[in-house]
Amino acid sequence: LNVNYIEVTEVESFDKIGNNIVYNSHICAVIFRGPNPYVLDFSLRKYPQYHSWRTISDVEAIASFYNNKGSDVLIANESLASLDKAETYFIMATKLYPEFAQAYNNLGVLKMRQFEPEEAEEMYLKALEIKPGYFAADNNLSKIYINKGQIEKAVLLMKDAIKASPKNHYAYLNLAKIHISQKDYSEAENVLQLALVKKKDF
Repeated sequence: LNVNYIEVTEVESFDKIGNNIVYNSHICAVIFRGPNPYVLDFSLRKYPQYHSWRTISDVEAIASFYNNKGSDVLIANESLASLDKAETYFIMATKLYPEFAQAYNNLGVLKMRQFEPEEAEEMYLKALEIKPGYFAADNNLSKIYINKGQIEKAVLLMKDAIKASPKNHYAYLNLAKIHISQKDYSEAENVLQLALVKKKDF
C-alpha cells in the first residue's frame, strides 16, 4: 500500500489560554489506491471526508504527536509539574523536527504561563522565522508588544497574519481589538466588516 501521514489543513485546532493561542495539528493517514486517495482518521469523532491536507513525513507526524500531548497537558493543568511535563513534550517535538513552528509557539505560551515574557517572545519569533504570517504566533507576540506599549508593531503583526491567512476571521477580530484599545473605532469597524465578509454569522 502507498500510505503517508497527512496534516489536515482545513481543520484548525486552536485553544485559548488567557489571551494566548495554543495550536494542535489534526493528523490522519492517506492511502492511495491508484489515483484515488482515501483518508483514514484516527479520531473517533465523525468528520466529513477531508479535501484540504498536506503530506508530512513520519518524523513530523511523531513531532506533531508530542506537540499535541504537550498542548493537552498545558491546557488541562496549571501545576508546576504539569508545566514541566508539557515543556518536555514540546522540546521533544522541536528536537525531532526543528522546523516545527507550532511547537515553538506553544513553548512561548508555556513561557508566558511561567511569567517569562522575554523567553516567550524569543519562541514566538522563532516560530515566525520558520513560518512567516503564522496566525497563532502573530497573535501571541502582538499581546507582548501591546503590554510593552509597542502598538504599531502589534498592528503590523496582525496585518501579516491576515495576509498569510485571509480567510481567518479571528485575525480580523484581534486586529479590531487593538484598534478598539486605541479608541480608533472607525478603523475597528472597517476591520470587523471585513471579518463578517469572511464569515457572515461571526
